[in-house]
Amino acid sequence: MNLVLAETFCKQIVFMLLYADNCLSVRSSSMQQPITGYHLDEEGHWVAQLACGHFQHVRHDPPWMIREWVTTPKGRHQMLGHHLACKKCDEHVPPDSLHS
Repeated sequence: MNLVLAETFCKQIVFMLLYADNCLSVRSSSMQQPITGYHLDEEGHWVAQLACGHFQHVRHDPPWMIREWVTTPKGRHQMLGHHLACKKCDEHVPPDSLHS
């Protein structure tokens, strides 16, 4: 019986990890902001620039985060205007800025 419970628990954890990005973007924030642009961070990861002035990483890191659109210029362009949950807005954080 304990083995069955452990297996069920493991399946639930895997499900939560695989779908965490979607769950978090829908539920953790009430403030939805459109993507207005992108830039690369110091480590070469794509960062979405939101209309509110905040930045948010948009990584494609399978199997944890599936965002294939990030990997091509066409995909990134097609996602301009797409709304992402902005936790920084919810926390009243000042806008981010690019360092020159």
